[in-house]
Amino acid sequence: MVAASIQKMQVGTVVVGKPIPFDVYDAEGRLLLNRGYVISTQDQLDRLYERGLFVSQNDVVAPVEVAGRKTAVFAEVPSLIEDIETTVNRVLSGESDSHRRLMGVGRRIIQLSQDDPDACLALAHSHTPQKNICRQPLIHSLFVAMVGQQLQWSNERLESSVKAAVIANLAYLSLQEKLNSSQTRLTHAQRAVLRKHPELAVESAVKAGIDDQHCLDIIHLHHESHDGSGYPRGLKEVEIREEAKILNLAERYTAMISRRAYRERLSPEQARQVLAHEYQDERLQEALASVLTPFPPGVFVRLANEEVAVVTHRTQQPDAPRVRAIISAKGSPYHGAFLRDCRLPEFRILYVENLRKPPLLNHVMLWGGS
Repeated sequence: MVAASIQKMQVGTVVVGKPIPFDVYDAEGRLLLNRGYVISTQDQLDRLYERGLFVSQNDVVAPVEVAGRKTAVFAEVPSLIEDIETTVNRVLSGESDSHRRLMGVGRRIIQLSQDDPDACLALAHSHTPQKNICRQPLIHSLFVAMVGQQLQWSNERLESSVKAAVIANLAYLSLQEKLNSSQTRLTHAQRAVLRKHPELAVESAVKAGIDDQHCLDIIHLHHESHDGSGYPRGLKEVEIREEAKILNLAERYTAMISRRAYRERLSPEQARQVLAHEYQDERLQEALASVLTPFPPGVFVRLANEEVAVVTHRTQQPDAPRVRAIISAKGSPYHGAFLRDCRLPEFRILYVENLRKPPLLNHVMLWGGS
């Protein structure tokens, strides 16, 4: 960028937590930040302003917001996780507004899954560290919503199922983070809480005034198994609601593609193979496979030219999703993400790459933001 064609950015032009609507340069015209980058803290923003931020004269007027634009999934996540945490705490405290809050959260999750399922899948497969344990019920809920829509559930059925996914594990959320990082076997007391948590969750929901029986049944049954080995009642295949099976499927899949202290994460295909042996219902397996495809958004793949790319969107050709190269064939990270056409032989996907230390991705650039 020629220095003469840029001008200094005024304080207040960029907002913490919101995507930058244009490319940002230093005083010499060197690119500092790409359009879509999100400044995460006020301290970071203050330091950048002190350094001097410049924009192209063509970008002085901010882009006009487009009415009816899709909700940006990654921009919504922090506030949605906060709302889930508040809702869970309200239910545990028996507050009278719990059901209203739960319905609001459930509808937001369904809306996200409908607006941009590719970004929702990218969120689920993202390896970005998340300290808030309420991220897990969000991922479970998004999977339930997407698979439920694939199965053409009614709106009422979908809402009850997503509400169940949000609060199904509230009885042991405080224990879950410890279990995820533990390298030892569960203690007797931890196992007892784990096996009882569906009943405890239902009890808390009822005390908080949640009277959606469909939702309560899903929570109660979501750890039953087709062979009768599940809990708390040891029910078998025909006695278990389909929605409860989907919630269990979502929880199992999410757990398997996540790294734990005692094991590495599985690839999406490896996780699906495990689930194929555990679940007898082919209809549910096909619905999950249709949602995921062989290379779901958010996973890293090795291309035929030896580059590593991240899958961003599914396409009509399941084996040729839209991808962007982020690491060169020599292993050097790119300063950007470059579109590759997987239909071409040189960019054909060879396999899913399980990166030990995945690079930080600009999710807003890859999947949009507002």
